[in-house]
Amino acid sequence: MKKENLTQKVELCEMGVAELGDEETNDYDVVMSGLCFSELTEGELAYTLKEVKRILKPSGLILVADEVISKNISKRFFTWLIRAPIIMITYVITQTTTHGVKKLPEKLEEMGFVLVCSRTNKMGDFMKLVGRNSKER
Repeated sequence: MKKENLTQKVELCEMGVAELGDEETNDYDVVMSGLCFSELTEGELAYTLKEVKRILKPSGLILVADEVISKNISKRFFTWLIRAPIIMITYVITQTTTHGVKKLPEKLEEMGFVLVCSRTNKMGDFMKLVGRNSKER
């Protein structure tokens, strides 16, 4: 197997959702998001996915790891019991909180991403997704 020196070919950029509009179209091979979508409103999430689709190269990848809402009612209730005190304390300190994203895989597909793979934890409240930007715009 041939080793390639990728350190010269990789550039990491950290930016917020508001900065996505300033980026060039078809400029990124991969966009990663960790625990960001759960902090966005529905409108902000739709904007973010639209902009990510725009800035990704055709067949580029979106990698997401975030809180989601479990499809299982008993797991949702158990998660709520565990999280309720944490949510209250967080709100008192920061005046904001997070929430699981409803139907995250479906949202990516609605925006035109092709779901490559997804994994959910045993409680169903955390998901890792890989989506590919479809070549169609």
